[in-house]
Amino acid sequence: MRDGEELHVGEAVEHPSLRFTQDDGTPYPEWETTTLGEAVLSMRSGGTPLSSNKEYYGNDYFWVSIKDMTTQGKKISYSEKKISEEGFQNSSTHLFSEGTVLYAMYASVGEVSILGVPATTSQAILGINPKEETLTRDYLYYFLCFYKKKALEMKQTGTQSNLNKKIVENFRSTKLV
Repeated sequence: MRDGEELHVGEAVEHPSLRFTQDDGTPYPEWETTTLGEAVLSMRSGGTPLSSNKEYYGNDYFWVSIKDMTTQGKKISYSEKKISEEGFQNSSTHLFSEGTVLYAMYASVGEVSILGVPATTSQAILGINPKEETLTRDYLYYFLCFYKKKALEMKQTGTQSNLNKKIVENFRSTKLV
């Protein structure tokens, strides 16, 4: 576009690519992307002890549900329900460490939290621990929050729309190195 020319809606404007430079004037390297599956140390879902067995519920382990995630937001510091040692041993749940990023795959798809305490979860929740040299926990939290709209478009339909671990592993993210 030359001085004095009018720009009309829908016309392309030619301009050089915007590239930021480092303090010494050299360009920053291109950003690499990776899949979430490649950028994490571990990614697994929890499990639910048989609800009809009252001995499986008690005060030994926090048991985080999606409801806990939606009511507490970014940091989970307690859970409405707790399970007993017997419930832990007789279910497919997993004890996630403090700092694990939680991601809802069922019902409230795309809800994200970070554990502030060690806890177990239902099978509707993935516990994700990133490789810190690739993704920080906070970056992963905000990336998954940002990705929610896209995740909702990717969910599988059935009696309940949901995601699965394989779909989440294939989310693409920028590497932080």
